[in-house]
Amino acid sequence: MINDTTRYIMPLLFNNKFGELVKESNGFINAFISDKNKPQLCNNIFLMYKSDATKIPIINATISKNKYYHHNYSTKINDEWFIVFVFIRPINQMETIDSIIKGVRYGIPFCSKVMIQRFWEYRADSIEFNCLFNSPTVNIYITPDNKLKPVIKDEIQEEDPPIDTLLEQFGIDCIE
Repeated sequence: MINDTTRYIMPLLFNNKFGELVKESNGFINAFISDKNKPQLCNNIFLMYKSDATKIPIINATISKNKYYHHNYSTKINDEWFIVFVFIRPINQMETIDSIIKGVRYGIPFCSKVMIQRFWEYRADSIEFNCLFNSPTVNIYITPDNKLKPVIKDEIQEEDPPIDTLLEQFGIDCIE
């Protein structure tokens, strides 16, 4: 299931249809606004894919052409490898992205809503379209201040700890 970062922020990175690359069959997991393992990469957007040797080169070739693309890296979570593509937040969309993260989707500029709607091809009679254009109370959470406030907290999980060295895997202790 796609998260709010994928639904509302990822479309702001792409001027045209991203199409096939966001399909689960191509290994797409979700978009995230932070990575617990890489706090130095704040203010970026992350797209995570399952590491598949047959699909990653095609995905990489397409994604690397994006003007906001920065770099990619591999991470291992729950014994499974993933490729994470890192994007710089577009300067012209910073306020909109911050607004979305803070949960004020109904207050974002109309042109940004249209970009999101066109990216996902939401029909005017769909729930998603209604949530994007009409509803200020979608995804409400309670904050510690007991104030109603929708918030996005999509974060890449903590990666697996480093594995033993090759010698340690065979039960050989390294002596210094």
